[in-house]
Amino acid sequence: MTLSVAKELNDIRCRYKDAPMTIISICSETSTISASLSHIQSLLLSKRDLEGILQTRQDLATALDTALVGCAVLFSCLNEETQRITKGQSGSSTFAFRSKARLLWNHDKLKELLDGLRGQQIAINPLIQLFQV
Repeated sequence: MTLSVAKELNDIRCRYKDAPMTIISICSETSTISASLSHIQSLLLSKRDLEGILQTRQDLATALDTALVGCAVLFSCLNEETQRITKGQSGSSTFAFRSKARLLWNHDKLKELLDGLRGQQIAINPLIQLFQV
């Protein structure tokens, strides 16, 4: 889901010539989180002893689970917002007036989601560092 939401947001950014900084920042954060989650996945798959560590260190397993659930919730909310914003667009190369109005109308919600994304990235980074040790 992270990649599809990131792609949809990037499409919005590309079609809306003067996209608000919030959309540009959300695109950046979603790409970063997607890359971080892929990195965690590759770490978990490549280190055989990591599974044992997660079984013995419940705090790490809980932190990882919490971060993953938080990402899933945020990306689900972002998906809903992008669907709401692009409703009725049907593949147009430019952003319709109604969609621009919806985007501006929902700016506070998008800013709140951006803050959540930044918080998730801050939570994911220490996990990556711990798994690499």
